[in-house]
Amino acid sequence: MKRLVIMQPYFFPYLGYFHLLDSCDTFVFLDNVNYINRGWVNRNQFILSGTPNTYTVPLNGASQNKLINELTIADGRWIKGFLKSLEMSYKKTKCYDMLIEPLKEVIGEGTGKISDLNQRTTIWCAHELGLSKQFKISSLDFSNVTGVGQDRIIGICQQESAQAYNNAIGGVDLYNKIDFSKHGIELSFVRSALNPYQQSVSGFHPGMSILDVLMNNDLNERETLLKQYTFS
Repeated sequence: MKRLVIMQPYFFPYLGYFHLLDSCDTFVFLDNVNYINRGWVNRNQFILSGTPNTYTVPLNGASQNKLINELTIADGRWIKGFLKSLEMSYKKTKCYDMLIEPLKEVIGEGTGKISDLNQRTTIWCAHELGLSKQFKISSLDFSNVTGVGQDRIIGICQQESAQAYNNAIGGVDLYNKIDFSKHGIELSFVRSALNPYQQSVSGFHPGMSILDVLMNNDLNERETLLKQYTFS
């Protein structure tokens, strides 16, 4: 049974995003939908300078009237401060020295389209988690699929010949299992468990960027965290 997940490209998303990725065979970056202000396309939560903070990548003319793949990063100056904060917070973690140079390489100059940056870094993070999946991009691979919301998701599943579609638990009020089943598609919802692990600060702060997981956990520990989800 071929399982599909469709998600907007987010900036170093949290572990739950990768629970979805782990649950599927093919992952589609939904980049040709409208940008949402104060969403997760160009921002996320990190341990920065020793405390949990939201870091935002500056965009040119960000507007909910624009598609995600139309938005460009304002300039590359954000990288210096971002990497410096990561160094201050994660320098002493078990995986910082192993990850920082490859991370710099995958970020690159940090300019161009935010969707391209997010897709590139998400695939890199997936590799560091030990995940090998097929990735597709909606604007390139499913540009002919019309409709909105649930209808669009079903259309992409049909074109991809997927028999199952997995969505985050937050979509339980948006998508209907009966409607999917009418098209021969099994709809499941993924509920993430954000269990504690050793962080670079006292206490535990769930829902941080996946970089927090990568910096603080070796491959075996990452594999354990990656399987901590259930279906409903």
